[in-house]
Amino acid sequence: MKTLAKYFSVAALVALSFISNANTDTNTPNKASNFAIGVYQTQKTLKMNLLLEKVVGKKVIIYLKDEKGNLLHTEVVAKATPSYKGQFDMSELVDGTYTFEITDGNETLVKQVKLQSKEVETSRKMTFNK
Repeated sequence: MKTLAKYFSVAALVALSFISNANTDTNTPNKASNFAIGVYQTQKTLKMNLLLEKVVGKKVIIYLKDEKGNLLHTEVVAKATPSYKGQFDMSELVDGTYTFEITDGNETLVKQVKLQSKEVETSRKMTFNK
């Protein structure tokens, strides 16, 4: 019975683990005329980090949207703030493609993150009592 519980626990943990990949398309810019961004995943976690450097005097807004375009989160970086570092915990989100849109009102940078569950492999052994 303990062995079955261990297998179930391992299967549940694997089922709940995700892979997230930041879009590394070289055609997607990381810099606008008034701000620059960097998006990266914290290793072995489902946390995405967003770094922003901007011109003082310009307000920048960060939107996180799901693949249907529904707004999940908004952050406003004030005009007087020269930089921003945010961490987004994506562990509670379902599989899909999520979009970070960063805009100063004139220019917008877009980064996509894809969450995908790992396939669960189970192996079971059956024995018969005689």
